Amino acid sequence: MSRLAKPNGDITMRGMGRLRQAKRKIQRIAFNSLSLQTFVDEEEQNSLEKHMGFPGQWQEHRRFQLAFVKEHGVIPTSRFLEFGSGPLTLGLPLIDYLDKNKYVGVDIRPNVTDIAHNQVAKHGLAWKNPRLIVSDDFAADELADKTFDFVFSFSMLFHLKDQLVERLFAVIAERLTPTGCYWGNINNVDMPESTWLKFPFVGRSPEFYGAIAEQHGMTMKSLGSLEDNGFRLKDKLERHNVLLEFRLR
Repeated sequence: MSRLAKPNGDITMRGMGRLRQAKRKIQRIAFNSLSLQTFVDEEEQNSLEKHMGFPGQWQEHRRFQLAFVKEHGVIPTSRFLEFGSGPLTLGLPLIDYLDKNKYVGVDIRPNVTDIAHNQVAKHGLAWKNPRLIVSDDFAADELADKTFDFVFSFSMLFHLKDQLVERLFAVIAERLTPTGCYWGNINNVDMPESTWLKFPFVGRSPEFYGAIAEQHGMTMKSLGSLEDNGFRLKDKLERHNVLLEFRLR
């Protein structure tokens, strides 16, 4: 008659010990993987913020810009053109919101536009077919005769020299539909001219932009400061930037 063998205590303890070691190894691997992913995510975030120009403010700038355009009439069927689209601070969630083929972003920096393309792919939005253009002339040739319901730039106008502001408004006048509008924020604080990266940083009055818009058949209206429109970073100077709206006469 066979008898059930009693388990060997030493073997059982050794097995449990190996199980604990394996569990700890798995935990270390998981922790290291998580730490690596956290590092990668932080590096990506730092890169995006660097190319946006406002370190530590990415989420609020994205939230504010998306809320602003939606509150002011942008709907999924809108044709939307963004100048200074950069790493898609606004562009990425807006591409997700808009219908296919409705978003065009223009930036002068090829390396930042590469980042933008990577963001579109990473977030599975390539099927929306956004068009991202590198241009030093506001895509005047690339866009041919295309028109848009909305044109937008954020924190770009005060990085343009006077002659480029004039060129921008000439292009915008050709891009707007009869009922379309252009929004841009300005730094209206009187300050010495400085630079950000390779771009000038210029404070100008709303009247400066209004006069140029008038030359190109557009009217201007002030929408108030960023803070007036819901910008939440109360300790940042850009909350005083003024938002301007331009429409064809």
